[in-house]
Amino acid sequence: MLLPELIAEHTPRRALHFAPEPVLRPCFDVPGLTYETADLFLDDVTHRQIDLQRLPFTNGEYDLVVCNHVLEHLPDDDRALAELARIVSSRGVAVVTVPGDFTRRETVTFTGELPNGHYRDYGLDFVERLRSRFQTVDVRDLYDLDRDASGLSRGIRRRDLAFVCRP
Repeated sequence: MLLPELIAEHTPRRALHFAPEPVLRPCFDVPGLTYETADLFLDDVTHRQIDLQRLPFTNGEYDLVVCNHVLEHLPDDDRALAELARIVSSRGVAVVTVPGDFTRRETVTFTGELPNGHYRDYGLDFVERLRSRFQTVDVRDLYDLDRDASGLSRGIRRRDLAFVCRP
C-alpha cells in the first residue's frame, strides 16, 4: 500500500529490492522503472549472493531501495544501514521495515541468532539509528493504510511501522 504511493511521488528510475517478496513485485511494474532484486540465498534474483553488510553497488546507484524485514537477520545491522544509505541516490528514498515493539524505547539484542533467524527485536531507538545515517526519516504507521476502498481491513496492527528514509 505504501510502495505505489512512494513510487508515484518520487518517480524513481532504478529500484533495488532486498529479499524480494513475490507479493510486492507487482508494485514495481511501472513504466520507466528498472526493477532489480538482491538476496544472499535466493537464485531467482537479479543479484545473487549479495550480503547487505557489504554491497558491491556504487554510491547513489538506486533511486528506490526496499529492505523489508531483513535487518533483524544480520549480525551487523549498523553496517547494513550504512550500506543502504550509501547506495541511495541524493534524490532517492529507502524504505525499511523491521519487526519490533515500537512502544518500547530500546531494541532487544539477543546473545545469538534465534531459531527464526533474528538477532534483535527493534524498539524506538531504531529511529535514531536511522537518523544517524539518513537526512530525514519519515515514520509511517502502516495501520493508517489498513482499510481498502470498501472498508475491508487488511489486518495490519497498530504500530506496524515503515521507515521512509532520504539522504
